[in-house]
Amino acid sequence: MLPNEGSVRAELARAHNSDFAKMNSLHALAVSVIDPKVTIRQTPGIDGAVVKVSLGLFVKACRQFRSIQLLCEAGLGSDAHALTRNLFETSLALLFVARRRVTLKQNGKRLGRIGKQALGSRLRARLYLANSQFEAERTLNDWERTPGLKRSAARSFDAAAIRAESAEASRIIGAEWTKRLKDQRSYSGLNLRDWAVSLRMAQGYATVYRSASWSTHATDLQQFIVVTPSGIELKLEPSSDWIEPTTHGAPLALFMCVDVLNDRFRLGLDSKLTPHKERLLTRSA
Repeated sequence: MLPNEGSVRAELARAHNSDFAKMNSLHALAVSVIDPKVTIRQTPGIDGAVVKVSLGLFVKACRQFRSIQLLCEAGLGSDAHALTRNLFETSLALLFVARRRVTLKQNGKRLGRIGKQALGSRLRARLYLANSQFEAERTLNDWERTPGLKRSAARSFDAAAIRAESAEASRIIGAEWTKRLKDQRSYSGLNLRDWAVSLRMAQGYATVYRSASWSTHATDLQQFIVVTPSGIELKLEPSSDWIEPTTHGAPLALFMCVDVLNDRFRLGLDSKLTPHKERLLTRSA
């Protein structure tokens, strides 16, 4: 255990009791969506691929949020904040697939139509799946080019299957989208900032995502060691650092996930979502 872990946890439970309780409430609502009894109604523009990708990303978001909760309660705020960055990325991916309509913008300018297919959820789900397959092929290629890993690649990957599945994904989405996804290395054909801006979430990108990059990329040394005139202070014990912004940023990201599924799959959760929406918007103001 870390120094004073028990006492810090108890103090945080008192100081952030309301925030933690609201996080629990939102997470319980999110997990209820996964109940086998929940009915996903037939709606235009949705097929098996859309459901598969949307629910897979949603389950990922629920697990990430729970991890964030546990880290906050333990006083490991910087780690929770770093994971909130991951949750933010998951929410962007889910919005890409499940939103009724999306408009892609690059460098602030709207992109014209790419390829022959309309950019509905069915195509977007397949773009997401194709990018995952292209990423598998990129990993395979990297291993094969890395000295000492070529033989391991032959043992670890089914190269023929990966390349065949990548070729099939390319056939499904078309040459134009294949080139764009491979060039940008993303499911949307945009970098993450441009996709966030396309969703009108530039502020979320600048705050939640960018600020968490410090801890993600190990550029937050000052949070763990402080040099004073009398010597060096090592900040090993848990603390309240980053708890407050994380207990706001993470619920916003999870709320977006629940909200888009509720809207697109007609889950009937409007009345249950309203109190969370009002609270989050009030706190953002």
